[in-house]
Amino acid sequence: MKTKNILFLLLLHILLFAKTAQAQTDSAKMMLLNFYKAYIPTFEMTGIKQTLKVQKQYSTAKLIAWIDKQTEKEELNYDPYVNAQDADQDWLKTIRIEKDAKTLNLYNVSFFDNFEKKRRFVRLFVTKEGNKYKISGFKS
Repeated sequence: MKTKNILFLLLLHILLFAKTAQAQTDSAKMMLLNFYKAYIPTFEMTGIKQTLKVQKQYSTAKLIAWIDKQTEKEELNYDPYVNAQDADQDWLKTIRIEKDAKTLNLYNVSFFDNFEKKRRFVRLFVTKEGNKYKISGFKS
């Protein structure tokens, strides 16, 4: 009887953990989708000031500092959030966001670039700060 109870509790714990992990993944994916829906249109309409505002809203301070430093040193001549120098709102129609199966907190984002006729890929780390998920880094 004790063995059955222990097995039941263990199984219940595993199921709850899996459910929690799925909810966290869904929340992080939703944050990334909201980020790109806010970010990509800034390329065409509002300019650099709005682009930076969206970056700061959805990214960690450490990542923003890293981007600023790389840009100052002229080692970053493209936008790492889209892996390009420019973006097109049509990319939002083909966006895919998937949790990386092997690396913790890594998400793979892709969208089809109609100009270059290829899919663009961005690999982003996501971290939870307080009760919000934020973009915390990029993986080449």
